[in-house]
Amino acid sequence: MTKKVAKVQIIVTDEQGRQVPFNTKTLTKEFQNKAGKKYKVAIEEPGKSRIDIGEYIVQGSVNPPPPPECPPGQHKDPNGNCVPDEVPHECPSGQHWDEQQQKCVDDVVEPPTGTLLYDSNTDINWDAITGTSQVVTDVYGEFKPNGKYFRMKASGSPKMILMKDTKELLLEHGGKYGRAYFGVCNYASRLEAEFKLTDASHNASFKTRNRHQFADVQSGAPDNKRQGGQGSSFAVDKVDADLEVVHGTEISGPSKSLSPKLEVNKYYKMRFSQYDKNGKIHVVDELDRGNGFEVVNEGDVNAPNQFFNKAEFEQWSEFWVRANMDNGGRMYFKNIKMYAL
Repeated sequence: MTKKVAKVQIIVTDEQGRQVPFNTKTLTKEFQNKAGKKYKVAIEEPGKSRIDIGEYIVQGSVNPPPPPECPPGQHKDPNGNCVPDEVPHECPSGQHWDEQQQKCVDDVVEPPTGTLLYDSNTDINWDAITGTSQVVTDVYGEFKPNGKYFRMKASGSPKMILMKDTKELLLEHGGKYGRAYFGVCNYASRLEAEFKLTDASHNASFKTRNRHQFADVQSGAPDNKRQGGQGSSFAVDKVDADLEVVHGTEISGPSKSLSPKLEVNKYYKMRFSQYDKNGKIHVVDELDRGNGFEVVNEGDVNAPNQFFNKAEFEQWSEFWVRANMDNGGRMYFKNIKMYAL
């Protein structure tokens, strides 16, 4: 009797791991309409481990995908027209879509009406400066209500350098929060200025409706008479409006990210308005990057009652310009103007 000899097996496996019997009829049927499909081929001898010997790709013409019918970034709408993948927001004539506010805004924001209270171009006596500049470390002008003075305060021994030819105000200090208080009584107001940051970590801070330093006028004045003021600050990537109730106590207001970010060593124009609205202080921050003003931050601040005593602010108040710089430095300002609203 002839002993039956175990056979060598040839094993074919498809891309899903399914084993396909190895014979000509079976494979012929398997390979139909499978051009480009891959199959693994292995050999297994009796009593030995399976050995993979390679991969077979079914031959035939593989049709490449048809070329796109629309340019990249577009697709066909139901009418067969190529349209952008992201449909832009449509706004009326004279307006554009603002991503930060998620609404249509005017291309150019017309300045609100107001009475001019202060202008650094005329209320500083530039002609009286001898040489190219003047350094102020204490008080410029007469310290009295509505005196249109400015005075240097806070950490880092701040000083203001007045540049005669350009009418720039260069605020320098070696601390964190050096500032200049301007002697202009104000309640509802719009503060305008141009500012230039010299480091991406700095921000320019402005504060109005401000009686922060009233104790310099009335010693021992209570907290509710030393209203810190409504402020807005401009960093390279953010605008932030907060209310300082009294020194060190703040109420957060509206804030927005800036995109694109502001560049350092470049002047930007800003307008910061604040006025009463429905029992709160309404803040509007505008920025001009060179193509006209746009609203970049807006909202309400729930201020305590002492911020609505208009007579107090008209009797004595100031506004400030502050350079927030953790390690000190220099910040540039010009064309500082204050309007009553």
